[in-house]
Amino acid sequence: MPSGWIAQLHQAALYTDEKLIFSLFVEQIPEESAYLANTLTDWVNNFRIDKVIDLTQPENNG
Repeated sequence: MPSGWIAQLHQAALYTDEKLIFSLFVEQIPEESAYLANTLTDWVNNFRIDKVIDLTQPENNG
């Protein structure tokens, strides 16, 4: 996923903005990346925003 999208997801996770997180999934994750969308959805639904934050940390994106 593009770095701008990752940064947006990171910010949404930091603010625990589930509505924004889900809108980023639905609107921007391509169908061929369904596994990513399903994994992120599972984490959010199970209150594992910490995993989303860890995944989107800037040092993990370089």
